[in-house]
Amino acid sequence: MDRPAGFSSRSHVSDRRQSRRGDHPRHRCLLSRPAPARGHTDDPALVAKGKELFDKGVPDRGVPAHMACHGADAAGTGDFPRLAGQHAKYVIKQLNYIQSLVRTAPVMHGIVKDLTPDEIRAVAAYVQSK
Repeated sequence: MDRPAGFSSRSHVSDRRQSRRGDHPRHRCLLSRPAPARGHTDDPALVAKGKELFDKGVPDRGVPAHMACHGADAAGTGDFPRLAGQHAKYVIKQLNYIQSLVRTAPVMHGIVKDLTPDEIRAVAAYVQSK
């Protein structure tokens, strides 16, 4: 039987064995996923305002720093999710849901209930930029 150059009947067996171990070249990309790519924004002033809110909160209105739970650079800690790199539109939508009690999250409601729409946009822009 004529076979193309480089073809071996054993190559299929080898592929199957490697794929079971997860180290076949076609599967390596699935095993080691990189961290999400940094987002970008056209408004560095909005990101700076968001960083300030994330790092310090709004003490005079009782809004704690978001980094206390979500960690430095929004990387997430323990039970608190990573926010870094999350799309700003998604963060805005979720914070609005929490504020209006559409999404049940009692702890988060207490934290975000007094944020203004501009402050929510700023925090969202900051976490997207990470």
